[in-house]
Amino acid sequence: MAALVKEDIVRRVGESGVWVLLADETTDCSNREQMALVVRYIDSRQGELVVREDPIGLVDVFKTLRPLTEGAELRMSGVNLARVITAVLNDLRLDRAAMVAQCYDGAACMASERVGVAAQMRCDSPLARYFHCAVHALNLATSQLTKVDIIRNALGSLETVVTFLTDGAKREELLRTAQKEALGDGEKRKLLKLCQTRFVERHVAVERFWEELPAVCLALELMAEWQDRRTSSQAANLLNAVTQGEFLDMRTNSDTEFENLMVDATAMAAKFKIEIKKPRLPSRAAHRSTAAADQTPEAYYRVNTFVPALDAVISNIRDRFGVHQRTAFLLSRLLPKNVSDSTWEQLEPVFRQYASLIGACTEQLRSELRVWSAMWSNRPKTEPEVPLTAIGTLNECSQCTFPAIHRLLRVLAVLPATTAEAERLFSKVTRTLTALRSTMTEDRLEALVLLQVHRDRLPSTGQVVDRFAACGSRRLDCRLPLISPAAAPAARR
Repeated sequence: MAALVKEDIVRRVGESGVWVLLADETTDCSNREQMALVVRYIDSRQGELVVREDPIGLVDVFKTLRPLTEGAELRMSGVNLARVITAVLNDLRLDRAAMVAQCYDGAACMASERVGVAAQMRCDSPLARYFHCAVHALNLATSQLTKVDIIRNALGSLETVVTFLTDGAKREELLRTAQKEALGDGEKRKLLKLCQTRFVERHVAVERFWEELPAVCLALELMAEWQDRRTSSQAANLLNAVTQGEFLDMRTNSDTEFENLMVDATAMAAKFKIEIKKPRLPSRAAHRSTAAADQTPEAYYRVNTFVPALDAVISNIRDRFGVHQRTAFLLSRLLPKNVSDSTWEQLEPVFRQYASLIGACTEQLRSELRVWSAMWSNRPKTEPEVPLTAIGTLNECSQCTFPAIHRLLRVLAVLPATTAEAERLFSKVTRTLTALRSTMTEDRLEALVLLQVHRDRLPSTGQVVDRFAACGSRRLDCRLPLISPAAAPAARR
């Protein structure tokens, strides 16, 4: 059954015209190095085009490499890992020339454009540029905020306070009582710990702490009066930490202007009768441009906290998203909301990058772009709202009228954003390969996992019987011929 599922996915990938490879690795409970392979492509569902990410393989890396290395050392190098991926793709007979991107994690053996898997795969797939998992890259970029001392110290204090208040039933009960007293009868929400791997959850944790700060301070004040010396001492120290001006100014993850941040911080400080002021500065640093003696607290924190944090994040984002990625992102200018303000000069680099895939001359591309732009510029306002996504725009783009733009929109739609689907596949592996099933063979494990994932496209009983009957020579022919009702009496005679 798993083989039939794979064949169905391969057929759909071929019909898509363009596709993307996603891969990730982990070690299972049997200590086998597993690599999950996922394909991202355009599929049709009830007459509408959709983007699908379908797992298509689960490979034991060392088992695959042993016959390929001929007894040499099994190294987890880019060359060897590329051999594993290539062997799977060749077995599936996927069109390597139609692969327009490859998405892995940021490990050097995978991401290196010189010796990594990304470089090796481009030998047979020249259009398959490497794309780092965008969510992971953005998380690493936002982690650069901790290079600013004030932010790093504030996050450390926040994490310590949350752990202190939530790691005990007695303390958490007191926090709930403080929430009721300080926040009224509104919704009481639990404090969240800072997530190390997801910047969105980290941001939510900071926002949640900010909303619950009055209750947090009240709970710490009450704990500071407990008879338990250790707990009361820790509560007093933490209360002093969170009521400092530097801590209250820590909201640089917000999208609002810095002035609004300062207004919020000042309002919160006023509730606790705290004055936000600059920290004490050494005499040698008092006259520097970043710490001038006549600076206001707002100017000090803007220059020494807000601006350096933004600079660190923006610089890191530029480093992580290379030139070819930024060029591919120019395809978003073909979306209806952007195409009216786009010019040929802006889109020419991306047209050159995918020239072999488009197969159209420059004049044809220019003509299609002019007509496509005019179509969306002159669209009446009474019509439904214009599509905002690549796949929505693709459904509005006629392949007969705009063949080149249609193909480019397909590329934009399948460009990967994350490798989350490969990581979700490992969750299936964990639930399938338990301690009681640790001796399960690789082929059986892959089949069971794929059948769990693709429940919506399992083959029919007839297809399974036909495949079983067609595999190898058998004494008994399992395929029974169909007899029409008119010929049934004669067949019985």
